[in-house]
Amino acid sequence: MKPLHRDPTYLTILYYIERNGKAYPDELAHRLGVTRQAVEYRLKRLTEEGLISKERGDRIYYVLTEKGRAIVRSANRGLGSDKRGTMDSIRSEDVKARLKSKLFLLPIAIGLISMGQHIAGGDPARGIISLFIWIMVGGFTYLLTSK
Repeated sequence: MKPLHRDPTYLTILYYIERNGKAYPDELAHRLGVTRQAVEYRLKRLTEEGLISKERGDRIYYVLTEKGRAIVRSANRGLGSDKRGTMDSIRSEDVKARLKSKLFLLPIAIGLISMGQHIAGGDPARGIISLFIWIMVGGFTYLLTSK
């Protein structure tokens, strides 16, 4: 079996904890797109290896140990430019998810602009119809992009 610090999933968890200072199992499961049980299994293995430690506050969370920090630093040095920044891919996914969740607002904004143009041109009825159509497009966009 491959050592934990060479597995991309385990490294992603370590990078995430390094970036945020701590990580909650639910949060990690959401970010990685896996079940909480899968994340807890990996967290348990990382804890057994001494790369992270389990802490208790208002909820259970995990932090990097000194050994874990050393692994992350050495992994960052060892990544080629094509694989560099697993953390960047997590950030990229965060940004994509946020943009996707707001995408439906774009057609609505276009509808408002269109309505304003029609009203300024002396045709308010056409402006209201245009806004309504763009709101429908925004609604369909929301339905298609939300899960």
